[in-house]
Amino acid sequence: MPFRIVAITASLWLASWGLVGCNSGVPAPEKGQVLAEVNKKQITVEEFNKEIEKIPPFIRPMFTQSDKGKREFLDDLITREVVFQEAGRQGLDKDPEYLKRLEEFQRNALLEVLLKKEVEDKASVTEEEVKQYYAAHKEEYRDDKVRASHILVKTEEEARAVEQELKKGRSFAELAKKHSTDAASKKSGGDLGEFSRGQMIPEFERAAFTLKKGEMSGIVRSEYGYHLIKVTDRKEGKLQEITQVSGQIRQKLVRDRQRQVFEAWIAGLKKAATIHVNDELLKSAGGGAAGEAPAAKPKGE
Repeated sequence: MPFRIVAITASLWLASWGLVGCNSGVPAPEKGQVLAEVNKKQITVEEFNKEIEKIPPFIRPMFTQSDKGKREFLDDLITREVVFQEAGRQGLDKDPEYLKRLEEFQRNALLEVLLKKEVEDKASVTEEEVKQYYAAHKEEYRDDKVRASHILVKTEEEARAVEQELKKGRSFAELAKKHSTDAASKKSGGDLGEFSRGQMIPEFERAAFTLKKGEMSGIVRSEYGYHLIKVTDRKEGKLQEITQVSGQIRQKLVRDRQRQVFEAWIAGLKKAATIHVNDELLKSAGGGAAGEAPAAKPKGE
């Protein structure tokens, strides 16, 4: 990609979308120093440096380590200012489409600020809590690997029927080929290959990693339907040290706490609010028939 195109992409488009990077290392400017003027609108060194800081770190050196790069970047700021002034000249700041987008942006920005204040800032996790969780859930942090097959069906009734067939000694692979709705694995008798923790949906993973080689699960429900799982191989791994998984544990605890804080906060807001719902009208909303749901896809698709 030519240097010029990269420069425009980085400074004009990324800056206009507000992508924020790390400190660029550019010396702190003196406020008020003017780099350029566009129809008497000044572009100061301070503004230039702030825009540089919005460029992703991996391409920022292109605009800070050479006079050519700085000149290209300044020219793109001038281009943006010329375009902005033209939009104002055409009165687009009063255009209904612009005002609608501005209102949506303001609502989303306000929600983000409020959620940070009421949820993120109140859901911190201490180092001691990370250690306590690790001590109580060490088995979750073994790097075991499992190979498993499954039969996925839509209803619990179907799952029970297939389960009865398995108890009579029918081949798991043959029943998977006949009944499973998982097109990706049914041709191979339900075989999903080998996987580690974190690669499957939680309900499936919890069941699979509690089984020994050759064992079959009961009926396991997930967002995709009802599973019958058979572990065909298992490799016992080593326990990962807390230093290896502390970041992963912290993320999990923070997510869980944020969800708890959010749900309690929202419940309080709804309880204090006056809310009316037109249930009859809701049935015809959304453009689809009531009770219909999109087909579920396996994790990762």
